Amino acid sequence: MAAWQVLIDFESDTKLSEEMAFDVSERLGEHGAVPSFELGGTQGSIVMCVDAEDVIEAARQGLEYTGQALPDCKLTPNNLEVTEWGKAVEHLHDPLYPEVVGYAEIARLAGVTRQRARMFPKIVDFPKPVIETAQGALYTKSAIEAWLERRTRKAKKA
Repeated sequence: MAAWQVLIDFESDTKLSEEMAFDVSERLGEHGAVPSFELGGTQGSIVMCVDAEDVIEAARQGLEYTGQALPDCKLTPNNLEVTEWGKAVEHLHDPLYPEVVGYAEIARLAGVTRQRARMFPKIVDFPKPVIETAQGALYTKSAIEAWLERRTRKAKKA
């Protein structure tokens, strides 16, 4: 017997409410279930822990428990993910958002001054910012690194 994390995304034939989310948490409390509903809408998801012999049994149990937790709804699953518990815990440390950098970090990565880095957005193929803050634009670090790599290759060819 092994522990599995089961995530089920579904659509309901009835509108989902905050009260229904509390009911799911209570009914599936022994499985540590966490519901997430589009309040007033029909989309939802539930993540829970189940003990099962294998991935197929874990998926079956997750679907069964979800149906039992929302007995007055006809649910249509549209996504089902089953992950070994240890792997699921490892993924908790993965950042939800990509690493972002500002002009000081871009200058350091490019080996130029901050003033020069602030001129980069005027270059046609420079990445677009993902966030605009009062202190300035923020860019994904991976996009900046890829752009700098392309820029370096072009400079070497010339």
